[in-house]
Amino acid sequence: MGERQWRVLTDAAGGATPPLPADDIATRLWAMDGELLWAEPVDGGEGAFPQDLPEVRELLLADPARVAKAWLQYVPRPRWLFEWVMHVCGNEPDGGWSIVQALVAAAKDDEDLALVAAGPLEELLRTHGSSVVERVEQLAQHDRRFRRALSGVWRSTIDQAIWSRVLNAVGDEPGLDG
Repeated sequence: MGERQWRVLTDAAGGATPPLPADDIATRLWAMDGELLWAEPVDGGEGAFPQDLPEVRELLLADPARVAKAWLQYVPRPRWLFEWVMHVCGNEPDGGWSIVQALVAAAKDDEDLALVAAGPLEELLRTHGSSVVERVEQLAQHDRRFRRALSGVWRSTIDQAIWSRVLNAVGDEPGLDG
C-alpha cells in the first residue's frame, strides 16, 4: 500500500488539489499566500485542516526553527500558522515546548520575546504547566533570553503552584512589561 494522500480544498467554491502526500501538503502550506481550507483523505475517513493531519503536523514539528522564523514574521505570516502554534502549545506539551524554545532562540528583540510570552509560552504553562515546569525551571537557570521571555508571561489561569515556580524561575529578571 502506498503513502496516504489527500485532496485539499483551496476555495469556498470547492476547488481542490489533485491527491497529495503529506510532504507536498506541508510544502504548499509554507508557500501559500492564500488558504488551504480542508483536507479529505482519498481513501476515505475523517477530514481535517491540512496542518492538523498527523503526517503533516509531524513534518512541521520536525523543523521548529522554521516554524519559529515564520511565526515571528509579522508580514507575511501564513494565516494558519499563528493558530496552529497556539493549538500545538495547548494540546501537545512536547511539541509546544520544542516550538517555544525555537521561538525564544529566533526572537530578535524584547518585542518578539513579549509575543512569545503572551502567546505560546503562556498557553503552554496554562494548559500543561505541571508537565513542563521542570523544563522551564532548568532552562531559565541557564538562558537569560528564556528568563526574559518568562518574565513577560501573565498568570492568566495558570495554576498557583505552577505560577509560584515560574516566578521563582524568573528571579530578579526585569519584566518585559517595564
